[in-house]
Amino acid sequence: MCANEGCTSIRTSRSFFTFIKDEIILGGVEIYPHKEIKGALGYRTVFFRGKDIYSLKRFTQGPEMMKDIRILDLRNGKIAVFTRPQGQIGGRGKIGFTLINSLDELNEDVIVSAPLIEGQFDEEEWGGANELHLLKNGLIGVLGHVACFDGEMNRHYYSMVFAFNPTNFERTLIKIIAVRDDFQEGESKRDDLKDVIFSGGLTRIGNGKAILYAGVSDAEAHQIEIQDPFLEYENLKV
Repeated sequence: MCANEGCTSIRTSRSFFTFIKDEIILGGVEIYPHKEIKGALGYRTVFFRGKDIYSLKRFTQGPEMMKDIRILDLRNGKIAVFTRPQGQIGGRGKIGFTLINSLDELNEDVIVSAPLIEGQFDEEEWGGANELHLLKNGLIGVLGHVACFDGEMNRHYYSMVFAFNPTNFERTLIKIIAVRDDFQEGESKRDDLKDVIFSGGLTRIGNGKAILYAGVSDAEAHQIEIQDPFLEYENLKV
C-alpha cells in the first residue's frame, strides 16, 4: 500500500493476465491519491506487455476510476476489449465492448468510447467481466460478477457467466453459477460484505467440471468445483 502521499501501488486483488499474439499481458488496478477529493483514493487499470515475465513494461492505461477492463486475442486477429464504465454512462457499473486491431490501439479514448452491452443489468444492479475464455465455436465465454444492495444497504455479489458473439455483438442472458453459501464459512471484512463473492478465475478441468476461484466476503480467497458453465455455450451454433 501507499506509504506516502505521492506514491502509487498495484492492487493484486484486481490483477489479471492473458496472452495476445506472442506476448504476455499483465494488468492490475493502480491506486493513487485522488486529484480532487482530499484523503480519497483514485484508481485506474494499467497494462504491461512483454515476451516473458522478466521483460514486462507498462504500455497503456484505462480511464480514471475504471476497473475490470479485460482483453482477449481472437482467431481473426482482432482483440476483444470488455470495459466497465460507471457514473453518467454506466451507473453503478455496466459492461461495454469494442474491438481493436492491435495492442497499439488500446488507450483511454478507445476504452471509454466502448458501447455498453445493452439490457444486461437492472438499474439497481451492477457488474463486470473478470475473465474471458475463447470457446471452440468462436464465442467468448465471460466470467464475471453481478451485484446489488438490499434494503439495509448490505452488498450481495454473485458469480456469473454469459456468452458473447464478437461478430454480431449478440449475447446470452446472465447465468449465476455460484453464491456465497456454495463456499466454506470464513471471515468477513465487514458485516455488509458477508454475502459477497468476487469471481477471480475459472479453470476448465474436463469431464464437464471446472474449478471456480473467488474472493469471499472481501476477506479470503476460496475455490470450489462446479459444472463447467461454458459447455452449453460451446454447443450453440454460430
